[in-house]
Order: sequence, then structure tokens, then C-alpha cells
Amino acid sequence: MHIFDRLLSAGATAAVYWFLIPRAYELGCKSISLGGTPPYLENGVLRYKAKWQARFCREVFYIENYLLLDPSNPSCYQFLHDTSLVVFGLKKSLVVLSSKQRTEADMPGVILDDIDSWFLLRSRRSDSYPDGMEDLPEHLRYWYQKVV
Repeated sequence: MHIFDRLLSAGATAAVYWFLIPRAYELGCKSISLGGTPPYLENGVLRYKAKWQARFCREVFYIENYLLLDPSNPSCYQFLHDTSLVVFGLKKSLVVLSSKQRTEADMPGVILDDIDSWFLLRSRRSDSYPDGMEDLPEHLRYWYQKVV
């Protein structure tokens, strides 16, 4: 086993955070960037950071990606079914695209408190969509229903 692997398995990452946070507080810091996290709720790193009351920071972008999702493609639909994406809506609000209800998310409340809207994936494309879907690109409005 490589030395880095031994350090990681011994808890070196947690130790760095454990000592970093009190020291930053002593130095007058009011917030700490825990770094970027892949933007989906099933991500273990997001859940791990949420234990420390981590929040989404709308002002800091590490990488901004644009992705054209086509739920009519079976592989894309399966991805959207399995993954609860946290994305910026068209109005720059923080939204979740998920096949799960918010109550099924198994995520600490502090993370869910940052979410402005929750869209639930439909089992098939609808012929129309209701008002209140302006935060999603039009082609996705037929595939999701707004629940929050």
C-alpha cells in the first residue's frame, strides 16, 4: 500500500479539516470553502460535507458546465432516474432534477434548505406542462413536474 493510501485510510483528510476549521475561526474567518463537490445528491462527498453544515455557495464556481439532456434517449433517462442533479435553473435559482421526492433525498436539511425548486421526473413525456416551469429549458418541462 502506498504511503498516501495509508494516510487516507488512517483519516488524514478528516484530520486536516478537524484542525483547519478551529484555526480558521481563531484567525477570524467567518466561512470556509470546503471545495467543490459533484452536483448530485447521491454523492458521498456532498453528504460528508453536509455533516459540517456545509452550504451551497452560489457566488463561487469551480467549473460551469452546460449539458443538453434528452430524456427521450433511454440512457439519458436512466441517468436522470438514478441521479438527483443540483443545477442552476434559467433564473439562476438552485433546483433539483430528481426521480425522488424531496422527503426521500436522505440529505441533511441544511443542504435542502438551499434548494429553491424541486422537479420530479415523470415516467414518460407529457403532452403539456403547467405554468411555473420557467426555470427549466422548454424541452425538459415536458419531462418534469414541479413539486416544490
